[in-house]
Amino acid sequence: MFRLSNYWALGLLIFIPYAFYISKKSLADLSSWRRWSTFGLRSIIILLLVLSLAGFKLVWKVDKLCVIFALDTSNSIPENEIQRASGFIAKVLENMEENDEAGLIVFGREAYVEFPPKANPDITGISSAPSREYTNLESAIKVSMDLFPKSSQKRIALMTDGNENIGDVLRQAVVVKSINAQIYTVPLPTRGAGAAEVAMDALIGPGSVALGRTFELKAVVKSTVDTTATLRLFRDREYLSKEEIEVSANKRQLFTFRQTLESEGTHVYEVLIEPSADTIRENNRAKALVMTTGKPKILYMTRDVVHPDYLHQALVQKGMEVVLLAEPSGMPTSLSELQNYSAVVFNDISAYSLSKAQMRMIESYVHDLGGGFVMVGGENSFGSGGYQKTPIEELLPVKMVPDRKKQSLSMVLAIDRSGSMAARSGRYVKIELAKEAAASVVEFLTDKDQMGVVAFDAEAQEIVKLAKVESKGEIEDKIATIREGGGTNIYPALEMAYEWLKNADTQLKHVILLSDGQSEQVDNSYDLISAMAKDKITVSTIAIGSDADREAMLDMANRGMGRYYETDDAGSLPRIFVKETFAASELIMEGSFSPVASGDSEILRGVDTDRLPPLLGYVRTASKEGASVLISSETDDPILSAWQHGLGRTLAFTSDAKPKWAVEWLTWEDFSKFWSQVIGWSLAVPSGEFSVSASITGGAGTVIVDAVDSQGRFRNFLDFRANIVDPALSHETISLRQSGSGRYEATFKAELIGTYLLSVSEMRDGEVVDSQNTGAIASYSPEYKDLEPNYSLLESLAAATNGKFNPKAEEIAAHGETTVWQLQDLWWLLVLISIPLFFLDVALRRITISREQISELWSKLRLSESEKAATTADTLMSLKRRKEEVWERRKTQDVRRKTQDSRLKTQDRKDDTVKRRPGKPPPATAESEKAYTSRLLDAKRRAKT
Repeated sequence: MFRLSNYWALGLLIFIPYAFYISKKSLADLSSWRRWSTFGLRSIIILLLVLSLAGFKLVWKVDKLCVIFALDTSNSIPENEIQRASGFIAKVLENMEENDEAGLIVFGREAYVEFPPKANPDITGISSAPSREYTNLESAIKVSMDLFPKSSQKRIALMTDGNENIGDVLRQAVVVKSINAQIYTVPLPTRGAGAAEVAMDALIGPGSVALGRTFELKAVVKSTVDTTATLRLFRDREYLSKEEIEVSANKRQLFTFRQTLESEGTHVYEVLIEPSADTIRENNRAKALVMTTGKPKILYMTRDVVHPDYLHQALVQKGMEVVLLAEPSGMPTSLSELQNYSAVVFNDISAYSLSKAQMRMIESYVHDLGGGFVMVGGENSFGSGGYQKTPIEELLPVKMVPDRKKQSLSMVLAIDRSGSMAARSGRYVKIELAKEAAASVVEFLTDKDQMGVVAFDAEAQEIVKLAKVESKGEIEDKIATIREGGGTNIYPALEMAYEWLKNADTQLKHVILLSDGQSEQVDNSYDLISAMAKDKITVSTIAIGSDADREAMLDMANRGMGRYYETDDAGSLPRIFVKETFAASELIMEGSFSPVASGDSEILRGVDTDRLPPLLGYVRTASKEGASVLISSETDDPILSAWQHGLGRTLAFTSDAKPKWAVEWLTWEDFSKFWSQVIGWSLAVPSGEFSVSASITGGAGTVIVDAVDSQGRFRNFLDFRANIVDPALSHETISLRQSGSGRYEATFKAELIGTYLLSVSEMRDGEVVDSQNTGAIASYSPEYKDLEPNYSLLESLAAATNGKFNPKAEEIAAHGETTVWQLQDLWWLLVLISIPLFFLDVALRRITISREQISELWSKLRLSESEKAATTADTLMSLKRRKEEVWERRKTQDVRRKTQDSRLKTQDRKDDTVKRRPGKPPPATAESEKAYTSRLLDAKRRAKT
């Protein structure tokens, strides 16, 4: 049987009569048979090409079955049942026919191909390891369909307990049926089936409550047996109470705990059940979040909690509840703990005291949950504190490193590489931290700056020759090659740095000297540094460790008009290097100036901005696009900036709040008012005109908003959006749809175990007008929640695809009645046949062969073998005779030629004799010349014959 795909191509057969027309009108002198032959060939070529364009296919009926086994290996399936399922697969394969094909996928949360389909597969052992925390039947079916060959009966043997908790497999069943595939469902027992099992199904709380108000926590318990158990209640990991209960088989029971909260924030309640009989321990716990709102609480972090903190005292005087923490101890370890605070304040906190995870958590707290953040400056803050390219820089309204327009910089790093630098300082090797610190400096320099690196022990070694910073990666690679050596001599390193810098064409020239030992030639070093200072080359020194000559290093810094640092902790080196780079680059600006207020903002309302006290310094930053600069320096550098970051508000004050740069602000009458308004602006205060709750079931969460105004009337047709942060700190934004009067709902993915925090915002004209926070907890994997197989789902799935529920092995291997056709494309064969026919057509038209030539050729082709042999022999004898005749003729000609030559020579001698006689030679006559010519011609003719 044949089939065409593109019937429209048959219209091109019109070229056959056109070829006939061309043939009739052709002026070529062709005989009648050649003319008809070329027309026939052209017609065949056109037909072949048209059929190839029409998708000519050979179709025949096949009887081949392909079975894809999809085996559930999630946590709800016991290991022994997986082994039994493997045995069942082997039994099905025994019943399959020789040409049938089979493959295997294993699935949990994802589906992996264990064996692609093929005939007589050896399906032994399982090596794939999908995540076992969830069951995704939809994914298993999708992967199975992708494996089917084109021409076969398609069948999926789905081996599972049917407890789907991700995806929608019934939706995929429609696609399965559309390709004439079937799903045979093989139910597998769960871990809790037929066993004594007690589980916490859920812990239900109110979501949010008012302080001092009594509320109920409802613990939902289910069991497969009648037994006794103990319920234990915890709040924020603190044990509260217990209750002895009796549970009944095959039904859900509700147990209530009455609670009252006296402190604001987010509280995590947990119920633990301890049954007398049990199988699975993972489902014995359930958690719930309960939030309370009240007086805003501020998390205040400062470097020094021993000495008086003027900013902290000012906030307390204004009635704010402030939790004071020293860096880095006491920092919340989870987002739910951080959510207990309305704002976070950093006062001169270095980035090196925080982990990257903590900074990401703070960024998510602001952006996704609407928290406030205020950074107060100092020498250890902003860029000098190492915040460049961190999540903290993302959330602030300023960039850490501004474009430096004033002065270019040449900097040389002189790094001690003596043997003592290979020792450890705390958790770090000093030389490794020194290299890391040197590399960190590169990030803060521009292509207008120059940088050089010298490593020294007893001698100086050039690591990076002073040059413009063009390839930062190349500089960092060279710094990484520094290795420890021998003694310590600072002088050669300073001498090399001096030679480089005195010829540099930049406006600022600076050396950072790092050493952990006592140097030779100290006096010479003093003299050299003094000479450098005269050439306007400054030197700062860093003494690391107790063995360093701190007095000499301090003296060098003083002589070099630089700064001196000392530390016993190598971990502080990167921070010191960055801080010193900022100072050398004039990014730490020191000197008295009068700050200038600009614009009208609620932050400065009521503050006498015309008489702001002078400041003595700040860290230079650059304002980001969209940020508001409320106070600036005399050179337009931002001092106080603010903006909205996601759902939260952040502010940056680039000077400090200590008796160093802000010494005159501490006695300012508006000091407390100013800071209380700055911090207060960052706080999000809900209006209370809607309430929000969230819950998680399986791998999906639900968020519900009930919007009611102060008069008790439903608020309809509102725009609500929810920002959701999962346990991995990933976030997504979803819109809620109205599902009833004043009620709005949405669902979200909840495929991770842990706490999900939500910030639901009411939007108006694209702006946030109100927000509420809530949360929900996935206490354990839903694989441990369902205690029995979902037979109903498996039966529906089989029925929807004309399959079978709980089939026998031979039923899975049996061929169905569905007719399957095998199709073979033939277009390529038709094109190949047309090619030699085309050349044959050309040959018929261009090459002429007479009938006699054809007859002679035909006669030769028809000769018998003996006749061919005789003819060959006669031909050879004839050739031999001819050869002998030719040789005899040549011999005769040679004799004649020699005779003639002899006669001519004799005659020539006679003529010469006559010429040599004395007297006048006889004149040549016409007759004599003619006779001579005649003789030559006769001789030539004779030679030819």
